[in-house]
Amino acid sequence: MKIYIAGKITGLPETEALERFLGAENLLMHCGHTPLNPMKMVKETLINRDADIFGPYCRGDHKYLLGRYQRKPHKHAACLRCGRPSEWPYGEELSAAIRILLTQAEGVYFLDNYRDSRGAMIERYIAQTLEMPMFFKTEDIPLGCDWPEPKER
Repeated sequence: MKIYIAGKITGLPETEALERFLGAENLLMHCGHTPLNPMKMVKETLINRDADIFGPYCRGDHKYLLGRYQRKPHKHAACLRCGRPSEWPYGEELSAAIRILLTQAEGVYFLDNYRDSRGAMIERYIAQTLEMPMFFKTEDIPLGCDWPEPKER
């Protein structure tokens, strides 16, 4: 079963959020499911979308910022080499995450901090509306072989 992971990202240090999502990803794989981790998938989705606009050669990790050579990859700015943003507005990231939820997920696993996230609460509303299976605790997650075939939406 493909299970989307929902939880707070915005406002947390990136390492903490990534650690939580990777932990959930490992848990879901251990239970025999295919995890859909938005922390990995959203950026890749937006990079692929932008490749049509900005060209495939720049992935936002080179060192040009406002025409000056920088020692670190740019953040919070558009690259002058290709014009691609190094980060996307919240609305674009949220819409990419919701697209993944709508088109790929068969269920949703909510991290314990999901109530502190506007995006995760929207994802919960969508899952409820579509009557998708929702899991809030580790023990709620069925083993992959114990799961019935998903309903048609």
